[in-house]
Amino acid sequence: MRVRKHLILLLPVLAVCLLPAAAATETDWIHSFWSGEYCDVSVTAGEMGLPEDRPIPLFAAPFDEALPLEPIPAGGEFTFHGTLQARTWAWAETADARVGWIETDPDRCRLTFDDIYINRTLCRVTRETGASLTPGGPAALTLREGDTVIAMLADGKAGWVYFETEQDGKPAWFFGDPSALETVSMTEVDGDTVRIREGVTILGDLGVFDNSLWVPGVDEDGDGKEEEGYWETVFHTEVRPGDIAERGIDLGMIFGYGRPAAAIEFPKSLRILGDEAIVYGELMELRLPESLEYVSRYGSVYATDVRRMVIPAGCTADVPDGEYMTVFAYEVEAGNPRYKSVDGVLFSADGKTLLRYPNGRRDLHYDVPAGTEVIAANAFSDDLMNLPLKTLSLPIGLKRIEGFAFSGCGRLQSLTVPLTVTEIDGMAFDACVSLERISLPPGLGVSRYDGGAVQGDFTWYNGDNGTTVQNEDRKISFRPYAARVTGPSGEETVPMWKDWRRIWPAQDAAVGSRVRVIGVRGDMAEVQPEKWYGAPEHRYRDFDSESCWISLDCLRADTAGSTLFRLTGAVLNATGERFDEDDVELDHGKAVVLVRGDFIPGEYGRDYREETYTKDELTLLRDGDDRRTLAFLCSPDDSPIPFRDAPGGAGTGCAYDGEQAVVLEQRDGWALVRTLRQTGWVDEACLWVAEAE
Repeated sequence: MRVRKHLILLLPVLAVCLLPAAAATETDWIHSFWSGEYCDVSVTAGEMGLPEDRPIPLFAAPFDEALPLEPIPAGGEFTFHGTLQARTWAWAETADARVGWIETDPDRCRLTFDDIYINRTLCRVTRETGASLTPGGPAALTLREGDTVIAMLADGKAGWVYFETEQDGKPAWFFGDPSALETVSMTEVDGDTVRIREGVTILGDLGVFDNSLWVPGVDEDGDGKEEEGYWETVFHTEVRPGDIAERGIDLGMIFGYGRPAAAIEFPKSLRILGDEAIVYGELMELRLPESLEYVSRYGSVYATDVRRMVIPAGCTADVPDGEYMTVFAYEVEAGNPRYKSVDGVLFSADGKTLLRYPNGRRDLHYDVPAGTEVIAANAFSDDLMNLPLKTLSLPIGLKRIEGFAFSGCGRLQSLTVPLTVTEIDGMAFDACVSLERISLPPGLGVSRYDGGAVQGDFTWYNGDNGTTVQNEDRKISFRPYAARVTGPSGEETVPMWKDWRRIWPAQDAAVGSRVRVIGVRGDMAEVQPEKWYGAPEHRYRDFDSESCWISLDCLRADTAGSTLFRLTGAVLNATGERFDEDDVELDHGKAVVLVRGDFIPGEYGRDYREETYTKDELTLLRDGDDRRTLAFLCSPDDSPIPFRDAPGGAGTGCAYDGEQAVVLEQRDGWALVRTLRQTGWVDEACLWVAEAE
């Protein structure tokens, strides 16, 4: 078999059809939009798991009810282009240049693991034009001005668009001229309400489902023994005849960021909320349609505040979720067979499983109702880590706490798990950075990873009374970041250890040297020291892959090499050159020392020199995909920065100048911040808040 592969650009036809008709022919628009990839492989029927002794049925669309075409002769070869519908349908091109779809065995379609990505948009025909079953082939259908089709794939270089319509009452896909089509708007804005027209079946990226495929082992080395098999994740796209996919609703783009929208009115035809169906904004009410069948598991709502999510009696689909989504209350109408709400909290219909606690709720304490037996996965999780809950009570009779149930409850301080609980899944308390005490039934433990590594009556996350067991491998939600080693006055080195218990010494760290912090446990930090690599003529510095442990008191934050912050915007130096962003160091949060190196002709060393600017001459940036409010703590007079238990309240400790922080709340000139070591209120004058890129 001769195999050849190449890339062909597959463009969402939505983007194509938004262009004026003239632009479709006069503009090189193919480079302006997304591209995709599919296979182009010559195969026989047997190689695809199809019978070779009889003709292969060919269809004009990948549906059982699609228009049948002239079959492929027995034993004939064809070119395999890609798959749809969980690899159940293959897009084929016959030896006589006919294009169609064949139904095949998905387990044999392993030449490509992913279905072809397509978008489906309703388009109106702007002038009479012909449509063919092959690109550039003879017209098999005449489209008249005013007709509508559902457009999908486009190849700008070849000048065709692939679309769905009907012939003889059956779904059929044809090739046509994109300049003869224009999109039909399926969304309108009425005041502060977004209304989606009837006919839209998918909102957001087309429903993508994941599935696991068992790949059996093979005898690769010829020793008669098969290698171990493995599970491989595959992706497929579900399409039904007549599906119309409207791209996600960007509330911020429509209404302006900071202005809430009243509602989104969904059509009765909607059945899928795809990836990022609703993004960037605030919605007073999100009423789910009763027709909803599937909600993307990868996040249908992104970075959106929902004041009230209403689930009607006839809606039994999964509840929408997504990163940085905040819900203030759930409301379930009477008669729903799957859900019910209790004081704004979402439960299963029988009340035995707590499904979602609204992460926008401002209560400091919550009593889980009696009769609850399960805390579901992600029930209290909060990506933004600003859920105010400090304590909650779990009822006698609770049996199971599922994975990530309390993930991101950054202010939860203590928890008593009743004796009736027999199972706590892994990562149930991930990123609970303020959790100091959790009381567990005897013999039951919690772990970041497998839910059963720690034994004993009590497990403590912070603090130590000498008799408790500390949770294994507690890591905070900060990304790895660079730090400088500090020490007592006059000391040149500080001790490091191979373990967090300080039992096995490691090589001491020089004061002033750089390390990368990759984890924190109690008052110890796991770090990778900086070291030199390479031959003398090609030496370079990087962080050691081997880690060790050092006291947090011996570290201060350092922006050089940090993935959390970058500094930019400094004035140009005397030679008119700008310093690299990586060549920036923070000096006590006030002055920035820019260290620039030039390559010396004939050598591989670097000539370093320093120039100093105040922080007012620079801008502190955060990654554009990080929605948190990030800051550095900068003392105006180099004195310690006091932490308080409330704005202007009693002191609870001091912060280190130059520490990274996440700002949880700001009020009356004070800010509630979380650093590596503690959470507390600080004077806003001590904050250098990062700006989004």
